Amino acid sequence: MTSRTPNTLPILSAHVLAAIYVAAYVGSIYVSKDARLSFSKTKANLEFGHARPKEKHERWRDDPDVIRARLVAVSSATVLCCVVASTLVRSLLDGVSDHLVVIRWTLTYLGVTPPGVLSLLITPCLFLGPLYACFVLETLPLQKNWSFQEDVVSVFFSIAGIRNYVVAPITEEIVFRACVLSGYHLANTSRTRMIFLCPMVFGAAHIHHAWDTYNRYGRSPAALKRAVIGTLFQFIYTTIFGFYCSYLFLRTGSIFPPIAAHVFCNVMGVPQPNHEIGQKPNRKLAILLAYFLGVVAFQLRENYASEGGKSKDVLPTPPEASDRVNVGTDLAPQRSLAQEPIPKSVSRVLDSARIRREYREKKRKPDDCKDNPREKRRRRGSMDEGCEGALEIKPGETIEHFNKRVESAMMPLVKTALRHSSAQERKIRKQGARESVCTRSTGDVDFKQGSAPVKNNGSSRRRTKASGHGEEPKNSREKGKEFPKTSTATPRRLSDIAQAPPEITNVPRGGRQQPKNDKHSGILSTAQKAMMEEEREKAIKHYRELKARRLRGDAGGTFSE
Repeated sequence: MTSRTPNTLPILSAHVLAAIYVAAYVGSIYVSKDARLSFSKTKANLEFGHARPKEKHERWRDDPDVIRARLVAVSSATVLCCVVASTLVRSLLDGVSDHLVVIRWTLTYLGVTPPGVLSLLITPCLFLGPLYACFVLETLPLQKNWSFQEDVVSVFFSIAGIRNYVVAPITEEIVFRACVLSGYHLANTSRTRMIFLCPMVFGAAHIHHAWDTYNRYGRSPAALKRAVIGTLFQFIYTTIFGFYCSYLFLRTGSIFPPIAAHVFCNVMGVPQPNHEIGQKPNRKLAILLAYFLGVVAFQLRENYASEGGKSKDVLPTPPEASDRVNVGTDLAPQRSLAQEPIPKSVSRVLDSARIRREYREKKRKPDDCKDNPREKRRRRGSMDEGCEGALEIKPGETIEHFNKRVESAMMPLVKTALRHSSAQERKIRKQGARESVCTRSTGDVDFKQGSAPVKNNGSSRRRTKASGHGEEPKNSREKGKEFPKTSTATPRRLSDIAQAPPEITNVPRGGRQQPKNDKHSGILSTAQKAMMEEEREKAIKHYRELKARRLRGDAGGTFSE
């Protein structure tokens, strides 16, 4: 069985409490007969988007009597949910008999705390685009198309206005934000799950409006289609709005910013940029820019949602046992203070002297080991006990910090090993390159000296045998062969080099191969050199004549002597 920390709520109990809160809030409007709706069963074929006229015996949700009964029902359900939340907090506060302490912690969990001024301005910043569109249409307060009687009195002081802008935002935020989120917070649920899962409960609480839409639009297939589409849109919109309000509640730790955002969004409605641009086409770019600036301002403003520009970003944490026990009483603690966990920040302050001393020793130990080659070699293979010490996890240290400490301790060893392996590789590569260069330079010198190839070749062969066990370097084998240079009076041209005769490695049949150790090998007489020059000049002349004929268009020539 999995164990959980004491004085916390199981996650299953949090789910059950959320279902109880939703059932109490939504079910309250169907308990009383005066709050229930009644429709006639007659069907009407109406155009899509048109509601049928109301009959006398019917009770619709916008009737004043129905609104009054529902306001009383949801207010009572909200008070009941707050009592359940208070009882839950009291049951988790073991050994606290002071009622003021219980009330204080209950109000803290429900978010009844003073908010920051800037936290109330986050939503207006987000609605900068719709506000600018209202300014362009001159419908803001004290503008040309604004009327106090029509836009304030008839909207906010009517029975429907009290429901939409006063009672509904307050009760819904207390139940679906304060009570539901506090239950999940007591169950140690992650903040991400609270933001993205709990608002679905708020969206599901609006599904019951589909029955009202289906009956008011004629109980026909068109009415069913409208009810499904409208309810789906309302579920998506209220869920997204629930994300935002949950974020505000967890961000500020107060229920008042979500209530203010709920009221403001009910007044402004769903943003409709296309409709606003259609009314003022010449201000299209300005309206779109205002929407963009509203998102940017929201991103900047939310960093200062708390009072004084400081970010809370916390929901009130459950009180520790040291805070819960003996508050306002003289009772002894229920468990020893030695068993209380010490926060990491406090442990760092208490162990600051030891941490500073260990840091100085760590900085000093590598210097002590530099002068000792044996210790240096030992550190390459494994961690030296005399220099580094055995790494062990410290009391109160997390695995993450221990892993970082091990990595920092092993970093010099890894760098030394990498440096050593790279140096050896470079040394071997340089030695091979040096041997290949020496071999090529020795061959060039032997050929230029003419009469001394035997002596130099022999010395080079002996040097090669001594260094490479008689094997020719790899670089010299891979390099292509060059034509031998002849000492002539005329300078050599590129065409001369290209038309030079190739070397004959295979001896013709019947010929005699000259021995390798012949001291006259590679030496040409004066007559042989003159004959080779004459034949080369003839070949070059004939090649140029053939090329000239081809350029003139005569391609019938053949290369023949």
